[in-house]
Amino acid sequence: MCWWRFTGTHVGPWLDRAPTGQTIEGTVFSFFDFVDGRISRYRLWLHAGFDDPVIFDTSRL
Repeated sequence: MCWWRFTGTHVGPWLDRAPTGQTIEGTVFSFFDFVDGRISRYRLWLHAGFDDPVIFDTSRL
């Protein structure tokens, strides 16, 4: 598991959202499953000030 934050300017389309030109800050929790020393599954929960969090899970691909 990894917890990280980022800050940037929203200047292009990102996560199906039109650019706003505003500063965006996000908090991300990344979860990793390993098999034989390699990432076998990656899950992400992102909160960046949008109406809803972004949830990504490679097992759903």
